[in-house]
Amino acid sequence: MVGMKKVLCLTIAALALTLGAYAQENGQRQRGERPDEATLVKMRTEHMVKELGLDATQEAKLLELNQKYPHFMMGPGGPGRDGHGGPGMGRPPKDDNNGDESREDRMKEIQAEREAYDAGLKEILTEDQYKTWQENRDKRPQGRPHGRQHDRQQGRAIAS
Repeated sequence: MVGMKKVLCLTIAALALTLGAYAQENGQRQRGERPDEATLVKMRTEHMVKELGLDATQEAKLLELNQKYPHFMMGPGGPGRDGHGGPGMGRPPKDDNNGDESREDRMKEIQAEREAYDAGLKEILTEDQYKTWQENRDKRPQGRPHGRQHDRQQGRAIAS
C-alpha cells in the first residue's frame, strides 16, 4: 500500500512538471520573436493551399508569388489583418528618395503591387478558387491590430 502511494505521488509530480514545462514553453512561443519572412511566406502559402485545395503545381507557383510579395504578409508589429499582415504593411522603406515620397504616392505604389499580386493569383487559381479566396479575404477583419503586445507598444494601460 505504501509503495502504491509513492508511485501515485511520483506520477502526479511528473505530470505536474510536464504540464508546467509545456505551459512555459507555449508562453515563450507566444511572446517570443516573430517568425522570419521566409517562415511567414511558407505558413501563408500552406494556409492558402489548404483553404483553397490547391494542387502541387499551383502550390509551387503560389509559393513563388508569395516570395515575390512577402511584405503583404508582414507588419511592423507582427502579422496584422488575418494574422498575416496587410497590403504593404511590412515593406521596407525606400532609401532612394530620402523620405520625400508622399503618402499618396506610396499608397498608389502599394495599390499597384496589390493589383499585381491579385493578377498573379488569378493566373494560378481556378475561377472558383479565386472567388473563394476573395470571399475569405473580404470576411477577414481589417481594423487595427489588437492584443496586449500592440497595446503595450502604443503605451496603453493593460488591466491584468
